[in-house]
Amino acid sequence: MKQTIKTTKLLLLVLLIFISCRNEESVLIPGPNESSFTADSNLAGLMKRTTLKDGSFDNIIDKANCLSIQFPITVFANGIQVIVNSADDFETVENIFDDHDDDADTMQIQFPITVTQEDFKEVTLNNQSQFDALASTCQGENEIDQDIECVDFVFPITVSTFNTVTEQFDKDELQNDRELFDFIEDFKSDDISNIEFPVVVIRSDDTEITTNSMQELESEITSSIDVCDEDDDYDYNDDDCIACELQEFKDLLTGCDDWKINRLTLNSLNLDLLYPLYQFNFATNGTVTVTLLGIPLPIFSGTWTAVGTGQNIEFDISIIGLVEVSNIWTLTEIDLVTGQNRIDFKDDDDRLRFESACN
Repeated sequence: MKQTIKTTKLLLLVLLIFISCRNEESVLIPGPNESSFTADSNLAGLMKRTTLKDGSFDNIIDKANCLSIQFPITVFANGIQVIVNSADDFETVENIFDDHDDDADTMQIQFPITVTQEDFKEVTLNNQSQFDALASTCQGENEIDQDIECVDFVFPITVSTFNTVTEQFDKDELQNDRELFDFIEDFKSDDISNIEFPVVVIRSDDTEITTNSMQELESEITSSIDVCDEDDDYDYNDDDCIACELQEFKDLLTGCDDWKINRLTLNSLNLDLLYPLYQFNFATNGTVTVTLLGIPLPIFSGTWTAVGTGQNIEFDISIIGLVEVSNIWTLTEIDLVTGQNRIDFKDDDDRLRFESACN
């Protein structure tokens, strides 16, 4: 009899503990509120697109905006072997291409390689045919694609999920794009998720924006779609001048003598061989004179101006008699190498590069 009473008391105690824990759990379970979103919500789709892995940074190698090649890899740029251990080695490839202005740049990849797709899945490719087939699934150069690149999340982001069927409650602290992508990808139709606000995002101009609600976050992402240059072209490092300063450019241009045209491409035609002996000297008063190598007397003269900052520095040069050079060019790169300083400009697909042996 005593044993029965003890057993009954024990069962009652267990039941009370269970009810107590279930009541405590029910307090933690989140219901739909202003911080909740579901798998089919517009915000979930926007967040997923924002976390897609951008594959355009290595386009000089693969020309595929939705693929990223894992390092190290071995390539042959114009027949020259380059071991690419990191993105820093892309500049070596760029210099090889830049030094061969015959419009026949070639890139050969040594297989096998492993690539990461925009959904973070990894694929091993054993030959060029396999690579070409996968790369063909990407959008082309500067075509509209799904990834939103003009805004990024600042991590960590804390989320909680309640499944309305299993009544299971989970809480996670997400540390990067992949974890947030996987979190949304694994959403079930009967999941409700809450985000802990504030959530901070950073725009392409490095401005940080703090959002305090689902509506603010959705509005910020929506307004950031296609408002910046996503750099989905195949011209590697055409944004080298993101930190260029106008005065730095002017000082270099006027401080060095005898600039030569190292590259001039107009309408896909290479014209730099027309100017092998021309020397350009730029004065601080906005004038430019052109002489022939070994002959100090100017044969052409004109004017120049420069305005803007960063990637938007415009170089306006006008020389009577040199219509191919006269144009409003955009500064794209300043490469300071003792004995071979270079300044690069572009105008759509046209290219101009000055080079000087200035020390």
